[in-house]
Amino acid sequence: MATDVLKLWPASSFCGSHYSAVSKIDITCGSSKKIKINTTMPYIEIKELQQFNRVLSETSAEKLVVIDFHATWCGPCRAIAPVYERLSNSVLHATFLKVDTDKVPAIAQKYNIRAMPTFVFLKGGNKIDELKGADPTGLTEKVNRLAGPPPSSFASGSKSSSKSLTEGLTSLKPVIDSRELQCLNEVDDHTLKGILGSDAKEGNFLESDADEQLLITIPFLQPTRLRALVIRTDPSKLELAPKRLKLFINHPSLGFPEAETFAPTQEFELTSKQVEEAEGTVRLDLRLVRFQGVGSLSIFVVSNMGGDEVTRIDGIDLFGEVMEGGSKGPLQKVED
Repeated sequence: MATDVLKLWPASSFCGSHYSAVSKIDITCGSSKKIKINTTMPYIEIKELQQFNRVLSETSAEKLVVIDFHATWCGPCRAIAPVYERLSNSVLHATFLKVDTDKVPAIAQKYNIRAMPTFVFLKGGNKIDELKGADPTGLTEKVNRLAGPPPSSFASGSKSSSKSLTEGLTSLKPVIDSRELQCLNEVDDHTLKGILGSDAKEGNFLESDADEQLLITIPFLQPTRLRALVIRTDPSKLELAPKRLKLFINHPSLGFPEAETFAPTQEFELTSKQVEEAEGTVRLDLRLVRFQGVGSLSIFVVSNMGGDEVTRIDGIDLFGEVMEGGSKGPLQKVED
């Protein structure tokens, strides 16, 4: 079986940044059929306090975070929403969040929100400014002033450096539903949540239990479009790194029998030489057309490099975009 093309980089070169949003893509498939892809939503819709705290903890202290406190019944909120979305599309070196004050009141209370819309500006987790009311000019001015000029990596026509090999990609960790993370055949003291969930911290790793196989299921809070998967293994333990992987989308209750028999959305097979040259950090580029409207991603680790009964994973990250609305299902073909 032919394997997919892989892009592999050293662990020292792994970093992330925003992906430039697009409004619509039509991909021709065969004769007159087209696949219609929903527009991207570059801001993050906050569903719970835990997600909000995770976003702040994973954002650098120098980066501006803008929070739009709104409510569905608020007319001015709806009026300024297109302005906020345009800013989130253009000011790519800032992080834009939306918080529905009725759904997540704890965050609104934290910032003493008394009127909607209210825009709060943070750096390093600290509030540095605020704007009340639907004022497009004032909002634009504050965002541009507080965000500052874009770093060189966002400049048009800038040359990519060896430290920005994931430039143009956005980590989807903030929209992972960490409460519903699941991994079958993990050992009790080295779990998936230890490297990807609320318990994640440096030095943790995921390890298999009875044999080398793992079945990881990662659910999202919103439908996503996946572009790349990064898997990291300790360079000194490369014989325990995954070798053959099968990916499935939108099967939140997938078990080992189904993973063995279902046709995967995409499949990869790595060699020990590839993993060694990448110093344990491997980026797998996904077939974009297949990874649309993803509500959950399942990663079936079939085997490892050394044929050992233990598989080890030290880090996982997913890159892509949050999709605006739509169901968590496959693309639909639209007639011309």
